[in-house]
Amino acid sequence: MNGGTTFKCAYCDHSVTTLDFNSTNGDRRTQAAAVLNKHAALLHSRPLQSLHALRLGLSGGAPPLTHK
Repeated sequence: MNGGTTFKCAYCDHSVTTLDFNSTNGDRRTQAAAVLNKHAALLHSRPLQSLHALRLGLSGGAPPLTHK
């Protein structure tokens, strides 16, 4: 694994990388995304999916957070 993938909070400077997690606990990308979503929900009182929906101009349910 190279430098890993970095997931950044849309509301602050917090970030995590896939290298922060152990693959024996499951997929590293899934673990990183889950931790970042939990961070946003706890510290910013909203999940990242709602911001994603606002950026896309969607109403109703937001699509799952994806990272490419």
